[in-house]
Amino acid sequence: MNDYSKIIISHKLWIFLKSLNLRALKYMFLNFFARFFVAVTQLYAISIFTNIHDSQMYSVIILLFGYMIWFQLFDLGLTQTIQNRFNLKKIKIKNITIIIISHYLFILFIGLLNLKLNIFSALLLNNIEYSYTNQEKFIFDLGCSILLVTSNNLIIHRLLIVYRKSYLSNRLLFLQSLIVCSILFFYKTSLNPNPIFSVVLFFFPQILITLPFIIKLFLRLIKQKEKKYEHLNPYSLVKYSSSFVFISFLSSFLLGLDYLVISYFSNSDELLSYHLTVRFYYFSFMMYYGYIIFAAKNIGKIPNELTKKEILKVKRHSAIIGVFFTICVYIIVLFLNSFGILDVLTNGVKINQNVLFLALIYYLIRVFADTRIIIAQNLSEKINLIKLYSLQIFISLILMPPLCYYFGGVGVLLSLSFSYICGFTVKLEKK
Repeated sequence: MNDYSKIIISHKLWIFLKSLNLRALKYMFLNFFARFFVAVTQLYAISIFTNIHDSQMYSVIILLFGYMIWFQLFDLGLTQTIQNRFNLKKIKIKNITIIIISHYLFILFIGLLNLKLNIFSALLLNNIEYSYTNQEKFIFDLGCSILLVTSNNLIIHRLLIVYRKSYLSNRLLFLQSLIVCSILFFYKTSLNPNPIFSVVLFFFPQILITLPFIIKLFLRLIKQKEKKYEHLNPYSLVKYSSSFVFISFLSSFLLGLDYLVISYFSNSDELLSYHLTVRFYYFSFMMYYGYIIFAAKNIGKIPNELTKKEILKVKRHSAIIGVFFTICVYIIVLFLNSFGILDVLTNGVKINQNVLFLALIYYLIRVFADTRIIIAQNLSEKINLIKLYSLQIFISLILMPPLCYYFGGVGVLLSLSFSYICGFTVKLEKK
């Protein structure tokens, strides 16, 4: 490469870096480090749980990790609704306080109801070769109930971003990881192993970390009870958010379908290996997803003539960031595996190289797919999103069970990759 070529490349790189949304970039890195510690905390928890519990018990806990995405749908579409309507100046911060507290009380009731009726263990704990004990079902339901309540965290974190308090959102995630790691270290060294303790100690801090925020909002609401709030039409809010509830349901179902199928057709060791593989790729997902969320948060209130230009800019930047970090994760995991470091980090759990490579393909496809989806959500393209997710779920339901039965995790990733590729045929944005 001659000097002239180097100058051209350097100039183009400088133009690209200069065109980046610096505030989004700052949020991306802060959010990455916050969620990086969340992911590391989960890997640390897995290393402890695999040591102190038998394979069936830790497979129940791993399933809770995998189904976390499903419980996000219990935000009832309010996360995206609040952001979009706030951008359009159709809702005020004062009203959002009432929405957050009402939602918290509602899901708390649902969580207690689940503990009484054991709804989720009946629906989600299945395996063709194993029957779960009553204790395992109770532990699973306990974890599910806690995860139900944590869906309120999504609304709080999005509110902080919209209200320009994103730094506080990241601090909460840092603090959450610190609390969990400290508790788990004490648990490992000082307390007797107990599966109920394991689930509560890992998941409950996610509630604890935002509880002061809920209490503060509630006290403020009581203090200002005589003050008139901006008019908020409950019917309009429910009507607007209901479509996002359905979209969230479809999205969460698609993203948790792999764990449902693997738990049914595979053993606990294969489930753990698959989970660790996708956890590593979660690091790259956090980078580009954080950038998209922040860079695209105001698209809904940009004048129409500028929207297309801004969308193309966000797409280009997100694609470059996403592809770069996804490939980096693949190279790093290969490096760790070649030197035996991976065995130490995962307590000897083997990662299938074919699954690792197929996960690379799948997450590269996800970079472009997720960018389209976030932009469509911010533009309130609800009908098109429903069409997209319906097509992807339909294809996945047809392909995933037989492919998983014969090829395990490789088959799951093949079916997901194909369904996401087919999803590009659905147009999400209006002309």
